[in-house]
Amino acid sequence: MSESAAGAGAPDPGVEAVNGNALADLASAAATREHARSLMASADAIDEQAEADLAAALASADELERGA
Repeated sequence: MSESAAGAGAPDPGVEAVNGNALADLASAAATREHARSLMASADAIDEQAEADLAAALASADELERGA
């Protein structure tokens, strides 16, 4: 039996290591994507609050201007 035929069914440790690293990288990328989505949601909430605060400040300024 040739050497290549004998080892055909055995997993190559180098290939297994590369596959393991690739899977770990994919899991890390998925976690990073979820973290980015969370940060974007937080930024959106902050932006909405800032817009509401600005509208309230403008309304207060209008009231003060009318009363002056």
